[in-house]
Amino acid sequence: MIAIKKTSGPRPLPRISVTKLGEYVGSRSATRRKTILVDQKYPKPFKTAIYNDCFDPLVGFFVDASHDTAAVKAAIHAIQARTVTTDAEEMRRQVNSQALDHLLKTAPSLPLNGITFRKAPQSTKPLLIAGVEVSIRPELELVVTGKSGAVHYGLLKLYLSKSHPLTDEAGSYVATLVHSYASHRFTGPKSVDRKHCYVFDVFQEKLFVAPVNHTQRRKDINAACEEIASRWPSL
Repeated sequence: MIAIKKTSGPRPLPRISVTKLGEYVGSRSATRRKTILVDQKYPKPFKTAIYNDCFDPLVGFFVDASHDTAAVKAAIHAIQARTVTTDAEEMRRQVNSQALDHLLKTAPSLPLNGITFRKAPQSTKPLLIAGVEVSIRPELELVVTGKSGAVHYGLLKLYLSKSHPLTDEAGSYVATLVHSYASHRFTGPKSVDRKHCYVFDVFQEKLFVAPVNHTQRRKDINAACEEIASRWPSL
C-alpha cells in the first residue's frame, strides 16, 4: 500500500525519488529540471495516494506463483462497483481500473517464467549518490535460479502515472538506478542479475530493463547528483 505522506517544511538535505531523478537526468529542459528540484525540496503537505486501490492487486499478481489474472479482474470489478459521490472519487476509480486493465493487457508479454517474486520491504534506506539521497523503494524482489543451480536476484519498480509517462531515456536511467540499488541490497554485484532489474511503466505497458552498457549512465547520474547537491541550498 502506498502511504499518504506528510511533510513539515522544506527538506534541508538533498533528496529525490528515483523516477524524478531519472527524469531529471534525461531532461534537456533547464526549466523542467529546476521544477523537479523545487518540487522535491518543497513537497506538498499531503500527497493523496491516487493509485492505492490498484497497488495491492498489482503486487499480488506478481507474488502469486500462478500469476492468475482472475484476481486482477475481480479487483477491477470491485473498484468499478464502488459508489462515488465526487469527481475526484470518479477519477480515482477510473485510473485504478485502467491501471489494472493495462496489467492484464501486458501480462502475456511479461517475463514471469522461472522467477519467484516476493514483496520488497516497505521501509528501505535510500541510495546515497554524490551527497544526494535517492529514494528507490522497489515493490518486488526477484529470485532467479539458473540452470547450474546458482541463485541470482533482481528488483522490480512499479511506475504509476497516467499523465507523466517515462521516456525511453528516463526509463533507462531509472532501471540503471534499480540495478545499482540491487547491488547494494543483496550480497554483492555477482549475486544480482542485471537482466532482472526492471521498471514497469504500467500505463505505457512498457517494461524497462537495466541496460548492459551502464557505465556512462552511472556517470551521468553521478554528475546530476553533484549538480543537485550544489543547487539545493539556493532553491
